[in-house]
Amino acid sequence: MTATTPTGTALHTFVRATTSDRENVIAALTGGFSDDVLVAGWMFPDPETYAQHAGGWFACYTDFALEHGYVWTTGDATAALVAMPSEAWQRAQHDEDLKDRVAKATGPCIERVAALDKVFAERHPGAPDHIYFAMGGIQPEHRNKGLGTHMLQNAFELADRMGLACYAEASCERNARLWDRIGLRVTGAPIRVPGYDSDMFSLWRPPSPPVPDAE
Repeated sequence: MTATTPTGTALHTFVRATTSDRENVIAALTGGFSDDVLVAGWMFPDPETYAQHAGGWFACYTDFALEHGYVWTTGDATAALVAMPSEAWQRAQHDEDLKDRVAKATGPCIERVAALDKVFAERHPGAPDHIYFAMGGIQPEHRNKGLGTHMLQNAFELADRMGLACYAEASCERNARLWDRIGLRVTGAPIRVPGYDSDMFSLWRPPSPPVPDAE
C-alpha cells in the first residue's frame, strides 16, 4: 500500500487532500478541536473567540501543508490530519508571510499563540529527519470508532517508506494516552506554557528501515 492509497473504516476513507479539500479540512480541524483543553480552552478561551479566530488559524497551517507537506482527509468534514516533513517545519519557523497570516487570523489571541509556538519550537527535535503531525482533528460525534488509528495509517506508511521518524505534541495527558495507543510514545519531560495549567507532551515514533519499492 502506498502513501496515497485510501485507507479507513467501512464508512470513512482517508485520502491525500488537494486544494479542493481545503474547506473540509479546516472544518474538520475546527470541529475536532472544539473541546480541546489547549486550543478551545486556553488559546481561544471562549466559544465566541474560538468561532471567530480558530478557523483562520487552522487555515494558515492547512495552506502551508498543502503546499509544503501532507494533508489527509475523509473527503468531507469528518476528520483531517495536517503534517509536514521536518525541513518544511524548519521553513515555517522563518516564513514571515505565514507569521503575518497567523497574527491576522488570531487577532487578540496572538500572544498565547506565539507563546505556544515558542515553547513547541524549543522542544521540537532537530534530528533525525521526521514527519511532524501538526494538527489532527476528528468531529466529536465520530470519535471512538477507530478513525484516529486509520487517520495515521497513511502517515505512518509514508514515514516507513521514507525511513523517517514521526513527531507530534499532545495537549494533555489524556490525549498523550490516546496517541500512545496508536504508536506515538511520550518522550522527554512534560512541556509547560506559562498560564496553561495542564502539562503537554512530546511524542515520538522511531524511524523504520525504508520500505523498498516493489519491482
